[in-house]
Amino acid sequence: MKLLLSFSVLFAVGIFGEHHPSEYVYSEEQLYDTIMWPEGRGTIRPAFVLFTDPEHEPEVQKYSINSYALPPINYVAFFVHDNVTSKQYLWYETSSLPDIFKIEVFPSVVYLPMNKQWNEAVIWTPKNSKSFLEWSWELLGAERTIINTLRNPVEVQFESRLERDTPKVPTSFKLGAGEQITKFCYLSDRALVYEQEKFLEGYAIGHADVLEIKAPSYIWKEKNIWLTALDKSEEEQMKIGEQISWNHAYRTLLQVKQPRLVHNFTASGYLKRKIPSAIYKRLKRFYDKHSSQRRVEQNIGDSHINQNQFNTTLVQLDEDERIIVGSHLKPILERWCSCKLEQTAFYGIREYHKGAVLRNHVDRVSTHVISTILQIHQELEKDDWYLEVVEFDGTRKEVRLEAGEMLLYESAKLIHGRPKLFNGRIFANAFLHFRPVSDWNYKADEQVSGLHVNGTFVPLYPIDDSTLQPAPMNGGILTPIRLSQLKDEL
Repeated sequence: MKLLLSFSVLFAVGIFGEHHPSEYVYSEEQLYDTIMWPEGRGTIRPAFVLFTDPEHEPEVQKYSINSYALPPINYVAFFVHDNVTSKQYLWYETSSLPDIFKIEVFPSVVYLPMNKQWNEAVIWTPKNSKSFLEWSWELLGAERTIINTLRNPVEVQFESRLERDTPKVPTSFKLGAGEQITKFCYLSDRALVYEQEKFLEGYAIGHADVLEIKAPSYIWKEKNIWLTALDKSEEEQMKIGEQISWNHAYRTLLQVKQPRLVHNFTASGYLKRKIPSAIYKRLKRFYDKHSSQRRVEQNIGDSHINQNQFNTTLVQLDEDERIIVGSHLKPILERWCSCKLEQTAFYGIREYHKGAVLRNHVDRVSTHVISTILQIHQELEKDDWYLEVVEFDGTRKEVRLEAGEMLLYESAKLIHGRPKLFNGRIFANAFLHFRPVSDWNYKADEQVSGLHVNGTFVPLYPIDDSTLQPAPMNGGILTPIRLSQLKDEL
């Protein structure tokens, strides 16, 4: 999901003022997905969360509360929560972020230390005796043990490219062979090592408590060459970090807008039933025979699967199996949705393993419209791994699928996922996706972050877009089923 640079700049300096679109978080779910390890180890990296609203934006400007003077995103995350907008336009049930952190004053900033839980957060308000910049950098400073593992003495110099209101760290000190020392330094500072007044190696101060000075793997001719190489490396890491944050934001924005734009085919949006016996036996027999040939799925690229921590595996189906299963199930889905369908995807049998998380999401609006999950095999421990769905009125429900059961669901409209950690050994299911044969005029435009609906472009953000009214929580978001238009197709 790429965001065009010109579009990014437009929103960064235009609609959103000083804040970049990827910095906005709207819900507990989005923030948790972006910065927390799903297995309970706490935050992935330190994070600041600014709580504000349009009324208090002048104060945000006055106190210079932004990420510009903080370390880059590969060191520390910075997010913005607009309380008014989030309350008004998140149509589905979700916990209030200000309530979680007990925020009573706007603007306020929450700091989440690395590897800590949310109840260990620290809060800044304008009543704080220190400026936001001084307060934040104080939190990002810490004592670190520096060890010289070399056989010769060295001189270490600290260098920072950032402006900040903080006490100055020692600019240089000497360290004998095999010696170690504890020094206070700041996240993202550079430690430059010299041996006999000649530049030897450099280190970026990261999150580790210990810095070991080792023999360099590359002979640097001078300090500036190393600094240039580090800048390029950090720039690449920043791009990765921004892309990860944007992927989570994009997925959340889709959840906010796509279900309110896409018309529904059924009243509930999902239905659980048994897999036809012959089809289940066929798939189970194939799975039992070929599961040893599973392969790791490489870089799925979606933010809704924690693939970078816990790989999913795939048992590939033969083409004959795909055709037989697809042709048998298509009429079942057509009767359920009252619409002629064409198959667009059949991924084979995907296996999730212990530690997996499938974050809530909606599927591709152009191709994954009417879908089914076929539960083939599962080896659970204590807890089941429920599928969570967000019904059309915003209510969250849990659906349990046993082996041999299937779920029919409107995957482009119904928010769904398995957001809780999987604690079992293996969970195997197959996904089939379909779209209407005709009269389906929806398309996502990832390059400019929006949806085309019947020829009209609707941007995904801001979420309070005037072309899209907030969905009522009680009345639901159902739109009329166009049976009159479907009669000729059936």
